[in-house]
Amino acid sequence: MLKNYFTIAYRNLIHNKLYTVIGIAGLSIALACCIIIFLFVQHEFSYDKFHDNADNLYRVLHMEYVRSEVSEGSTSTGYILRGELKDKYPEVVGVTRMLGFNAAVSRTDGNSFFQDVYHVDPDFFLMYSFPLVKGDKNTVFNDPGAVVLTEEMARKYFSDEDPLGKPMKIQLGEKNYDFTVSGVIEKAPVNSSIQYDLLISVEQMKNYYPENYLDSWNLIYLTTYVQLKPGTDVSAFSEKVSANINSLFDNEEDRRFYRFQPFMDIHTNPDYDGESVSSTDPMYSYILIAIAASILLIACINFVTLSIGRAGSRVREVGLRKVVGAFRGQIMGQYWCESLVLCLIALVVGIILVELFLPVFNDLARKQLSFDLFSQFGLVPVLFGIVLLTSFLAGIYPSLYLSKFLPVETLRREVKIGGKNILIQALVVLQFTISIFLICSTFIMSSQVDYINNARLGYDKDFVVNVRTGSTGEDATRLLDRYRAELAGQPSIVDVAGYAYSIGESWLYLNLSAEEGATVLIGEDLTQPGWAQDAADTGLYFYLNWVDPHYIPAMKLNLVEGRNFMENHPADVDGAIIINQTLARKLGYDHPVGEKLPRGFRDAVIVGVVEDFHFYPLHRHIEPLVFHMPRNDNMGSTSEIAVRISPDNIPATLSLLENKWSLVSDGKPFIYEFLDDKVTQQYLADQRWRKIVLYSSIMSIMITCFGLFGLASLSVVKRTREIGIRKVFGATVNQITAMFTLDFTKYILIAVAVALPTAYLVMKHWLASFAFRTPLSWYYFVFAALTALAIAVIAVFYQALKAALTNPADCLRGE
Repeated sequence: MLKNYFTIAYRNLIHNKLYTVIGIAGLSIALACCIIIFLFVQHEFSYDKFHDNADNLYRVLHMEYVRSEVSEGSTSTGYILRGELKDKYPEVVGVTRMLGFNAAVSRTDGNSFFQDVYHVDPDFFLMYSFPLVKGDKNTVFNDPGAVVLTEEMARKYFSDEDPLGKPMKIQLGEKNYDFTVSGVIEKAPVNSSIQYDLLISVEQMKNYYPENYLDSWNLIYLTTYVQLKPGTDVSAFSEKVSANINSLFDNEEDRRFYRFQPFMDIHTNPDYDGESVSSTDPMYSYILIAIAASILLIACINFVTLSIGRAGSRVREVGLRKVVGAFRGQIMGQYWCESLVLCLIALVVGIILVELFLPVFNDLARKQLSFDLFSQFGLVPVLFGIVLLTSFLAGIYPSLYLSKFLPVETLRREVKIGGKNILIQALVVLQFTISIFLICSTFIMSSQVDYINNARLGYDKDFVVNVRTGSTGEDATRLLDRYRAELAGQPSIVDVAGYAYSIGESWLYLNLSAEEGATVLIGEDLTQPGWAQDAADTGLYFYLNWVDPHYIPAMKLNLVEGRNFMENHPADVDGAIIINQTLARKLGYDHPVGEKLPRGFRDAVIVGVVEDFHFYPLHRHIEPLVFHMPRNDNMGSTSEIAVRISPDNIPATLSLLENKWSLVSDGKPFIYEFLDDKVTQQYLADQRWRKIVLYSSIMSIMITCFGLFGLASLSVVKRTREIGIRKVFGATVNQITAMFTLDFTKYILIAVAVALPTAYLVMKHWLASFAFRTPLSWYYFVFAALTALAIAVIAVFYQALKAALTNPADCLRGE
């Protein structure tokens, strides 16, 4: 019997090729989307769970008191915190600090490369489950001059040689230090918040950081991780740590509060960024789940609709089966079997589509997802559950409804198929509501991305090459001067400038304390109490960048008042500053030149005002800004170089830059990037989401059109006799085609009425994340509605025209 079911199912599917292809195509595309999104979401929520001690690992958050309340804090902590936690609290199993930086690294007899280097403590190898391939995790950092590198780095620097015991040089600050390889560690998994190339001891910071930087509670620049004993009350522990540390301070304003963030919470908590992998907002994963569910729902509705449409043409088949003795259960089994076969074929095709489209999605989402059906936990039962449920829903109508009629009713064609199909019509409205929402969202997202790409930034980002020096302090200044001298007179070089922080990076943030004299002064010690008070106390804060006199003309910034810095001018080096218009307004200065910054800043005289420009992404408002001449210390130095070049023959200019760099850099690698590329990277997430929504809307519209095709098919079956009678009484082909098309237009109009307000509210919320954004114009919504309507008309037109061209004699032959 079962074999007979499958044989007949096969014949029916072959006989109705068009319906078969449409049903399989829609469902397979939806299943492929679900699988890919399942892989993405599973990957996002799998971060850091591979550590054996994951449940007991925490990141320390440094909070501050503002008006006797705890404010949002930072993931940065002081150097001194580890000793406090390690020595005084029995709940603590291990503590490691981390500080990442990019440094020139070389073998003692080879070329150098810039690599990501992390300072860590010995507990790092005991707390985390990053296996050592070579070396002993208990002794690998017994020597402060030890370095641990990944297998990839070992091959890069030592080829096939055993790296253990081999010497290396790493630049720390202005000097190169000798290191010895003591271990080789596996590369961190892709779902790890911590990524690394080389690891060295935190003790090395004593070689190039001033002692007062290391002993200060106020200067925070490392990330601290702790492992607590199982069962520790984390809330009570944080209260105890905070109270004990606050007892060290006499001044109430110096109080701080420490919270302990679960390590597995780091990647999916956008409130605090990750260590070496940026955190992600879990809302995006939930949005993807909603998109996948919507597409799958649309496909299932289509599948059911097509099944009902096909059932109408098989009324006499049911009657004949009953005449020859088929029971109702056998007829039901036949329909369910056909639906199951279609769903299984769609599942196989969907899996093939996953293999084809996963590389495209990986490139879009910047992931390295892989697909193995039987190794993905929970995927197999979910997929088969979807297949069984869809086949059940697709077969339940024809199996229950058609199988109940008497043979004489079916053979006389006295069966009315489908009635008004209110449920199916409602589902089609839901399909188009989702599709119109996605179309409208795509238009608005694309407009915002175009707005960002074409926005006036206040500087010229084109044809600027950023060169990383790998140096700080006076060494960086000397390197800049030598490089500028080598490039002088070259026709392809417009200007060469030095700066501390590039556009697209984090700039130094300073607040002005509420009390006179309590805030740090530019160029002075940043470890004095009160330097990091919350801006809400006074509303006065700014971002600081150290630049040389070439920076403003090189970036084509507009000086609206005053002058630029002057080279070899001691007064400028010691105390001249240039501010932007936003800070001038915030300070209440109509003419800031000649004024000084308030609240404790020593002779910092304002010599110029630059027009506001976007040194942070357009998600943020333009912030108050101060430019200062380099201090030539570890923090305030021109550690990067901007070279504005001619647009002619860029490859030759890059070759020139590299050749000149080799003459002055003492073997440091030539690492560069174009500023416009760096600025574009700030909006990659927005561009990716635009593409994801675009592809989703295309697929949803395509699958929805399949559904309209099926509903139109059902309508034609229901109204066959009506069409014949209308044609007998003189109805034209155009009139009948228009009748069918207008019948379906009402579904689209209902969907438009629901989708457009929803899209407006959701897109308004999304655009609110941008300080500078495109307006929500009415034509986005009208265009989305017209697009959906046009697509729907095209989808229905074929069936409408086919019905209109039917011979009346064929329609009424059985009457």
